[in-house]
Amino acid sequence: MKYSFVKLTLWMLISVTNFSCSKEHSIDTSAGGTGSGSVSGTWNFAGLSANTKSDVSETDGTDVVRAITTADYSTTNNKGTITFATNTFTGTGIGYDLSTTAYGKFYTNGVLEDSLDMPFSFTLPPGNSSGSYKLVGTDSLYFTGGFIAIGLDSMESKPIGYKYVISGNKLTLTSKFTNSFQEDDNGIMATVKQSADITVVLQK
Repeated sequence: MKYSFVKLTLWMLISVTNFSCSKEHSIDTSAGGTGSGSVSGTWNFAGLSANTKSDVSETDGTDVVRAITTADYSTTNNKGTITFATNTFTGTGIGYDLSTTAYGKFYTNGVLEDSLDMPFSFTLPPGNSSGSYKLVGTDSLYFTGGFIAIGLDSMESKPIGYKYVISGNKLTLTSKFTNSFQEDDNGIMATVKQSADITVVLQK
């Protein structure tokens, strides 16, 4: 089963850092929020943090192989600004660095076979973006075409919702993201399930 573990190791890294390739995904904004004021104006991007999990499984012959991976990170060297106008936003020069470790556990037919720690680093070069959003209730924002890049892929084309709270000069947005899809891996169907608790902090 080592060959399958190699494949699942690659899936592990891809799935824990890429959230935009979903065919099905949902957003739960039940955590956080309380609103308190308009988000209009220009905010500095102060950071993004995420607690991520991926669960990848394949049936290889008569064996079911599975990789469960977790990775938590907070960005550093945060750059750029986001300007909110009525129903639109513009991101200017948004970029960051992240460095963390993905922790994987590998199973065959439900039995733990191996574990792996995989350090990785990533730099999102400064870039610009724009899109539309709408206010839902008094403390939720729904971005119809995505928001800030998360991990190795941007999510710019995927809708996402956030709860928000304004405290002093700080705007904190939180979201719970889930995603599931199947992928043909050289004739073997891999089932991928992902989740992430995401926090974005903006500051004036």
